[in-house]
Amino acid sequence: MSKGCPLFKAEDSLLNLKANNALRVYKVVIISGGIFMIGNLLASIALMFVKDTNKYGLKPMNSLQYFYKVLNTPSLVNELRSIAIKEFAVENVLFWENYQILKKMIYRYQIEYKRAKEMGDENLVGQYDFEGYYQNIQNYTSSSEDNFSYDSTMLIPQEIMPYFLSFYHMFIDFNGPAVVNITSQTTKRIFNEICTYPTVGIFDVAAQEVVELMYYSLYPILLKQNEKHLANTLN
Repeated sequence: MSKGCPLFKAEDSLLNLKANNALRVYKVVIISGGIFMIGNLLASIALMFVKDTNKYGLKPMNSLQYFYKVLNTPSLVNELRSIAIKEFAVENVLFWENYQILKKMIYRYQIEYKRAKEMGDENLVGQYDFEGYYQNIQNYTSSSEDNFSYDSTMLIPQEIMPYFLSFYHMFIDFNGPAVVNITSQTTKRIFNEICTYPTVGIFDVAAQEVVELMYYSLYPILLKQNEKHLANTLN
């Protein structure tokens, strides 16, 4: 498997890591790794005992659906990240932010592929500067980009594969600097898939698990500190 697996020949494409811009944040993760793992283990156990918010009629603000609205609001994600740093769980928020970047890379590929196809040569998509787009990705944000859908079973195009591999080494690999506490089953499935048939939805299940971890461990703190602010921002 190692001969054909892209994990064993990947080049790092995350620019922040190349420039060591994120070392300060990741040192927090590494130094507090033991504390974090224990805390997330307890949070995972707690998931079994938490009631379904919709089923039991809790306030919409306490629902998982409402939390997704928080995660899709950049200013609130910044507040959540500040809490996560104090709680030694910043890797979860970083995972979410970079997961969103991967989705934008997929969106950009689809746009450029469609454009190349309309020009009569699908190979033209390889001439697009995906690295340049990645560097300035915040400047490309649009409503259509946030709401687009994609086929999660589509193979990862080679043009954006380096970003998926970098994401794996950062957040999924056991030796990664910001590894998240997802289930071993999910970790194994991701490894097997990325070495055999890597699809653009490869991290979707992991993202759901990370969101649940943040929902039960970080969101209650954010809600307690800024409930009125959340209501004013989202309602």
